[in-house]
Amino acid sequence: MKHLILLLSICYSVVVLAQPIIKVEPANLSKTFEADLSDFGLMLGLHTKVTNLTNQEIQLRWTRTVLNKPGEWLTQVCDNVRCYNPPVSTNIDLQIGLNEPVILGPNGSFDLTLYVVPSGVTGEGAFEINLALASNPAAILAKAGFSATVNALTTSTYEARKAEIRIFPNPATEYFEITNNTLVDRVTVYNLLGREVRSYRTFDRGQYSLAGLPEGMYLVSLIDNKGAVIKTMRLAKRSWRP
Repeated sequence: MKHLILLLSICYSVVVLAQPIIKVEPANLSKTFEADLSDFGLMLGLHTKVTNLTNQEIQLRWTRTVLNKPGEWLTQVCDNVRCYNPPVSTNIDLQIGLNEPVILGPNGSFDLTLYVVPSGVTGEGAFEINLALASNPAAILAKAGFSATVNALTTSTYEARKAEIRIFPNPATEYFEITNNTLVDRVTVYNLLGREVRSYRTFDRGQYSLAGLPEGMYLVSLIDNKGAVIKTMRLAKRSWRP
């Protein structure tokens, strides 16, 4: 009987440990930026979301690894605690007195952002952020992969890319998309009174939800990585009818 109880306990532990603790979405993110490289303070963001899949509070440690990049590039990680200076590659490093785990409540989530600072240089880079429990940093729970391509943006290129941007479908029912465009970093939806009703980070082949919004006309602002509005377009929301 004791052997059976022990066996059941071991099996239960294996099953529990096999369950995923966190989810990273998207787990691999690739983005091309066309940027004004005369701005040496330019920061280009790659955003992903980390979600606690358990019903318990957890504390996370992240560690950034640079796989390849131009020598002039810097990178900076931001979590829900703060943004760290480029030399900092983890949020927990007791040797330098740094101990700032990401605390996530049950089913909670936070935005994990890797910023690329190209320092006026075009090129390609690949990066990885490993996530683990603060209490067990050797056991990697999930990885977030990032790749960035930075091209120089000229005035003519900017105007051409800006002119290509479209919203579809329009009218829309449950969601809308925008044409693939490397200028847009964020999408914000306003009602005709000017009140913000939705805000999204852009991602490839993204569908931006209008669920829960009443029928009517809305304004959609497309915003670049500097926070400047590229263009604003009208979007009609219609209910689906069979």
